[in-house]
Amino acid sequence: MTKAIEHFASQIAGIHCGVATPSLVDTIKVEYQGQLTPIAHLAVTSSDHNRIAVIPYDPSMLKEVETVLKSNGFNAYVFNKTTVVVPLPKFATSADQERAIAQVRKLEEEAKVSIRNIRKKERKKLGLPENEQRIAEKKLQDLTDASVSRITELADNKVRALT
Repeated sequence: MTKAIEHFASQIAGIHCGVATPSLVDTIKVEYQGQLTPIAHLAVTSSDHNRIAVIPYDPSMLKEVETVLKSNGFNAYVFNKTTVVVPLPKFATSADQERAIAQVRKLEEEAKVSIRNIRKKERKKLGLPENEQRIAEKKLQDLTDASVSRITELADNKVRALT
């Protein structure tokens, strides 16, 4: 569960109003060799002023990276034979700010689902006598509640920073 919290924190770290940071696209997943893989594992990302450049290690991934970025709401395009560019205008309107907040909330819900799935897996592993089972499930639920609360806290802090 700690890893899920850390992953969520790294995902929202890239969401800023008015600043183009590579981490904004680093955690978006692209299908590569049958696996969903974060862009950060498939490419070098960099930013300058108001755009992010994504340079895949495998140039045959250009079109796939462009498609996934577009499906995630970015106006990405293939710049040359090695680079996908994501132009990012400054967040000047409340609509842009609302989109950033909506992205944080979406990532928040995904992190909470991840934690609940971990709880579900661990419950199946418990093979204890009935009285010990209840105690273990209570501890597991307490840990789940604490993790979900931490994710909510991180998301709320990020939303406050965006407004």
